[in-house]
Amino acid sequence: MSAVLDQLQSQNQPLFALADAGRSAEVLTLLHSFDVELRSLYEGDAEVQLGRSGPYLVSLPPDSDLLPALVRRGWGKAWVVILTADASFADLRRHFRRLLMVKRQRDGGELYFRFYDPRVLRVFLPTCSPEQLPQLFGPVSAFLMEDESGAEVLRFAPDAEQQICERLTLARVAQDGPYA
Repeated sequence: MSAVLDQLQSQNQPLFALADAGRSAEVLTLLHSFDVELRSLYEGDAEVQLGRSGPYLVSLPPDSDLLPALVRRGWGKAWVVILTADASFADLRRHFRRLLMVKRQRDGGELYFRFYDPRVLRVFLPTCSPEQLPQLFGPVSAFLMEDESGAEVLRFAPDAEQQICERLTLARVAQDGPYA
């Protein structure tokens, strides 16, 4: 897991996490055991009803031990999506709150969109149109997450073609060092 941690900590911008408290009761317990800024993406009635099992935005300052704890205890369990951004916590939260609900095409009904789940995001991102990517990324520079097996780190970042996904095996990360 040190290769994963080295990779995540080598990013050039501030780190944040989208944590899915619905994956395990341990997620929220872990988040609250560190002195970092965190807040549910839900508000009002949704926060009261779903907050303990919903998505949380979490700041990951370089001097915090939360990122190592998340990697050690949650990597491979779909607990978290790491992201990089030169944006304030409030701006990121506002952006992600806009993504929580989506409309069904066939009847206009609303559904929760679990973009904060790496199992959903790693499948959804490659299907996005060039018009959808800026809406999804907003102020985010890159999304980093585990692959299906936990053997690779996936990094999604927009480029001139609108999107790039880098897949790095943990052995290669350890050998080659970080990428920017």
